[in-house]
Amino acid sequence: MSYVKINPTGCNERNGLVQVRFDCYLEPTDVGYTEHHVTVPVIPKEGYLGKVDEMGAPVDMADYDRWIASLPTETRDNPFCCHFRCFEPDITDEGIGKAGEEILAMAKANHTKGELSKNVNPPVKYSTNIVKIQASLSRVNSIKNSDFAKISAELGSKWQLI
Repeated sequence: MSYVKINPTGCNERNGLVQVRFDCYLEPTDVGYTEHHVTVPVIPKEGYLGKVDEMGAPVDMADYDRWIASLPTETRDNPFCCHFRCFEPDITDEGIGKAGEEILAMAKANHTKGELSKNVNPPVKYSTNIVKIQASLSRVNSIKNSDFAKISAELGSKWQLI
């Protein structure tokens, strides 16, 4: 089943508004699923322990390639679309949930046509008002701590948490 997740790394205050990042995922029967269903190495917390330069890049690429090849792997789904939308600070969790459903439907339709660039957002009015900025910052914090699994059950939608 296709689903959408809120990715907290993309949720922040943006010019007086609440910016939310929605990551959209395909189901196995969808066009393009295989390119987003990938097998990747599981990188240990300590990372690569070989010699690196001052920028942290491996000095011996052959050694690095051998290290990568030796790691265990996992298969996971990557989002086919990462979509950002801005909201007023008084947006409810339910409103965000409904927006996520709309974004998933729009992104899937445009992805199927090969036209993800046609994803659009409703117009917004930015603000430099410090009170509104503070309200947006507070709302972003609450979004990052919201239980969208509960909202998913209430909306009957296809939500998962990151």
